[in-house]
Parts: sequence; C-alpha cells; structure tokens
Amino acid sequence: MMTGCASEDNIVVEEEPVDPQDVVTVGVAVSSPGLVSGVAPAEVTGAEIDLVTALVEHMGSLPTEAEIFWVPTTPASVAEDHDQFQIAIGQFTQATFDSASAQVGPYVTVQPGLLVHQEPSDDATPTLEPLAVNSIETLEDLADASVCVVSGSLAAGAELPAEHTVLEPTVTECEVGMRSGRYDAISADNLQLAGLLVDPAHSERYELLSWEDVADDEPNAAEELDERLTTAGSYWLGVDADLCGEAAEALETLVEDGVVEEAFSSLGNVEGFQLQTVEAAEVTTAHCEPAD
Repeated sequence: MMTGCASEDNIVVEEEPVDPQDVVTVGVAVSSPGLVSGVAPAEVTGAEIDLVTALVEHMGSLPTEAEIFWVPTTPASVAEDHDQFQIAIGQFTQATFDSASAQVGPYVTVQPGLLVHQEPSDDATPTLEPLAVNSIETLEDLADASVCVVSGSLAAGAELPAEHTVLEPTVTECEVGMRSGRYDAISADNLQLAGLLVDPAHSERYELLSWEDVADDEPNAAEELDERLTTAGSYWLGVDADLCGEAAEALETLVEDGVVEEAFSSLGNVEGFQLQTVEAAEVTTAHCEPAD
C-alpha cells in the first residue's frame, strides 16, 4: 500500500506493517503545505497531522502507542476508499463524503479565499526571481485573469468572475503554476492558502484576500458573486463507523482542551487570515450511522 503526503509523483511506496493489530490506518490528503507535508511515514508533518495524531492518542479502543500507517487520499477518492482506513483527514467538507461514510466534526470553519501576487517589499529575500504578473485587487482586474481553483475546495464548482479557470488537485500544483506565470491567482479555502503562506518564501510573493475584499471596489458587487464564494464551510473527519462515536468524543475533548487550536497555531501569524475553530458543542455524532 502506498503511503505519503506529497504530490502523487513523489509518494513513497511502503510495505504494510507486519502486525496490523498494532496499527491505525489514517488517510490524509496529499500535498497541502502547512497542513500535511512529507513523502514518507516517518516524515509526515503539519497541522492536520498533529490533530489526528492527538485524536488517535485519545481513543481508548485503539492500540496503546499504536503506529500510524499513513495512506494518501484526495477529496475525490476519500468517499470511495473509506473502507481502506480507520480515520481520514485532509480538508474534507461534508460534500466530500457519500451516504455510506461516517463523519465526525466539524473541527474548523473555513471561508473561500483568493491568493494573489504582491509586489516584493524592499527587504524581501533577494533570491526571489522577478516576474511580471497581473496585479489582482478588484473584480475588474479578474475579468482578464487566469485563476487556478483547488479541487474539493469551497470555490470548486462556483462561477468565478475570471476569464480563465483551471482546476488542479492540490494547492501546491496551483502555486507552481502561479509562480511560473501561468496563473494570476489561486482560489481555495482560506485555511489551505494560509498553510501555504506559513513558508516565508511564499508569504513574500503572495497576499491572501477574501472574495469580499475583492468585491469592495464596487457597490453591491458582493451580491453579484456566486454565493459559494462568500459562504463559509467546515472540515470534517472521515471515520470507520465502529469508531465514530468514540472519535467524536475524543475530538470534543481536543476542542475543549485547546489542542485543535494549538495544532493550527503556526497559521496564526499569516496576514489576512484568522483561524476559526469550532466550539466543543458543535462536534456531533449525527453522522455516525451511515445509511444502509
């Protein structure tokens, strides 16, 4: 079975553990900077990795000090492959899951965001390559722009006020295209974009905006946007149905103890982003019994 959390071309193939009794299999979204990073099980890091690791430790029915076996997945495949892992994490909205999936959450609230180029500051890293880019500040600027949309994000499927839109599987692939000049902006969930901006090299290149920010240039422009670009969503865990109630209880404890907020603390200094964690009372077991 493959494990890893970078682009699919870089995933490391690992043999399944000899004794599955001492293993918890966790599906994770591949290549999500700041949230999930790494190409081998021993090197997987990120905010969501910290969160699900803490969750496993709080679930008493799982093996004590269990080894976590990481399985790469995507929002497109997690519903189909839910029987391949016990827990799944990775920017999954409720729309990700099918009727046969058990879900726990939410654990964080997100908004559709827009990442645009910014002019280098005087003290920017001198190794940054100069690149002639289209500056995006208003909806009018977007009219002739090319925007990369991250698959599975709240913006995916929305009608963007841009001349060209391209759907890519990950934030990383969009950023590579943006850095090379193929895209003028990236539309994804603000948490995904904030994870990218944790890297100083990226924070010097790009600026995070909300769609309301871009629409502020014209009266009533926000009302004319596709409502999916101004509507909040939330991220959920996929779990084995037998573990659903226990996972929900563990997640509620992690929210109450501030563990969820701490897991995403590295994103707290990203300009233009404000973390929106949920209240413990919002964690629900309502989706713990998938339909027959």
